[in-house]
Amino acid sequence: RDLHYPLRRQRQMCIRDSTLSVFTGVLLMLSLAAIFAAIILSVAFSHMITSPIARITRAAAGIASGDYHQTVEESGCAEVASLSKTITAMGVTLDSTITELRTSESMFRSITENAHDLIALLDLNGCFVYCNQSYIGILGYHPDDLLGQCGFDLVFIEDKALAMARLQEGVAAHKCTDQIVLRMVCKDGTVKWIENRAKLLTDEKGAPQSVLILARDITARKAAEEALQSKTEELERYFNSSLDMLCIADL
Repeated sequence: RDLHYPLRRQRQMCIRDSTLSVFTGVLLMLSLAAIFAAIILSVAFSHMITSPIARITRAAAGIASGDYHQTVEESGCAEVASLSKTITAMGVTLDSTITELRTSESMFRSITENAHDLIALLDLNGCFVYCNQSYIGILGYHPDDLLGQCGFDLVFIEDKALAMARLQEGVAAHKCTDQIVLRMVCKDGTVKWIENRAKLLTDEKGAPQSVLILARDITARKAAEEALQSKTEELERYFNSSLDMLCIADL
């Protein structure tokens, strides 16, 4: 019996080693299978997240470039789907807003460009931001030549101080609606009488932003008034210096 004991002991050890090897192999296979499954799940989950985000990114880039007709598929998790819906709605809103702004701008330009009066927009320093085509016919200046130029450069030198003071007072008081008559120098050097009305434009908080100028050429009216005044003064001098009895009666 003692002679067979080492053989039995050796066989038991072989069986145990074989069992451990099989168990280790099974564990290794299970580990590899788990790792492989984790990789597959990770790739699938990543695709579920990155694909909608990529679509949202492309749509946002399209909107930023001016293409507002963007429709993003609402897929993925609730947060991503909600973001997709928001991006689509934002594109629709921007498209509608831009269309309305373009329509308003077109209407505004149609009105101002066909107006007989002078229409201009000045910044708070008095420089031209916009002026209509009437500046060509009345003063001889093309609007493109006036953009960025100080509006006071067109004012007759003797009226310039008054014009600057009125603008500064209006901006300081947040109100600039008074009428003022100024002499303006035309491109050919001649001088015309211009009746100006100014309106201060503000932002939503009431802070001054620019000044809208509506002006009219009253040179002919001014000449008629001066002629009438001259005639009246002449008659007064005649009446005052005459020794005869004079009277005026209606018919």
